[in-house]
Amino acid sequence: MAMLFSFLLGWKQLKNFKMNTSVPDVRVSVIISVRNEAENIIGLLTDLARQTYQTDLFEIILVNDHSEDQTISNAMVFKDQMNIIFVDLKEGEEGKKTALQKGVSLSKGELIFTTDADCRLGKDWIKSFVQYYIRYHPNMIIGPVLFHGEKNIFEEMQSLEFTGLIASGAGACGIHMPVLCNGANLVYKSSLIKNLNNPFKINISSGDDIFWMLKIKKNNPGKILFLKSVDAIVYTKAQSDFNKFISQRKRWTSKSKYYTDTEIRVVAWIVFLFNLSLVLLFICSFLKPEYLKTFLVLFFAKCLTDFSLLYSFTHFFKKMGVLKWIVPVQFLYIFYSSMMAIFGNIGTFRWKGRLAK
Repeated sequence: MAMLFSFLLGWKQLKNFKMNTSVPDVRVSVIISVRNEAENIIGLLTDLARQTYQTDLFEIILVNDHSEDQTISNAMVFKDQMNIIFVDLKEGEEGKKTALQKGVSLSKGELIFTTDADCRLGKDWIKSFVQYYIRYHPNMIIGPVLFHGEKNIFEEMQSLEFTGLIASGAGACGIHMPVLCNGANLVYKSSLIKNLNNPFKINISSGDDIFWMLKIKKNNPGKILFLKSVDAIVYTKAQSDFNKFISQRKRWTSKSKYYTDTEIRVVAWIVFLFNLSLVLLFICSFLKPEYLKTFLVLFFAKCLTDFSLLYSFTHFFKKMGVLKWIVPVQFLYIFYSSMMAIFGNIGTFRWKGRLAK
């Protein structure tokens, strides 16, 4: 709870960034790894075509990871509207990390932007990041990612849980202790990554964003900033069914055993041990009712602390509707997170039609 309170203070310390009327002239490369995204790619490219940033100053590098649908033919519709470079991974090359690495090697921009094919962007997405970069000169900028278009209770509850992760990552940046980021909305200086060998740790199934952030953090953590701006939001969707949700969370968790950064390991262990202790207290309360009082005190203290951070974060980004699920989500989360921390590190998961560890 003390850790969450520090994240709240960090979030409060972040300044609301507002764009000005200046016209930046920084060259930008937007790198997108795609695999079987025919249903989503049109929406993303439509948003990129509507950017207020000068078209001649940004390129889009679309790296095709052996798509088996109409992803590329759908994307080709936009080739006359923007500078899109189409790249195919070769036989024997596969995976998002390999695709990103290839995109980086071909990029010409001073700044590299990454997002995912199933995301949606506002018209000032690029411009807001570039102006922020010019003003503060960070090595990496972490942007807000939120769910949208939730259709049912299951998706709304996912949205609240995911918002908590993004809010915690933002707050951690506010106290100069970056521990979380999301590759769906990430910007960094190309000079940092060019000619580096395996910056994304291709041998590990997931974590292209986290491992690269930690590599930058190792040299200069004060140069990783969070962009607190509604113009910088990237929207994505919740998983439509439980199996996809579990597979996604196992993929996210699977990388944690490879962390070497002390701060991120400490945070992970604190979260795991606290949630596990609540699980054990709840189970023990069926055997000895006196444990129930301790469980309720700790549980609602956690809810109150989480609510303070989530209220401030969702109020800023106009996403307060999901807060109505905070108690049931908090209750389910202590069980689910404890299980994911264990099984996410020992099992396999399926993603994009591939089985991975």
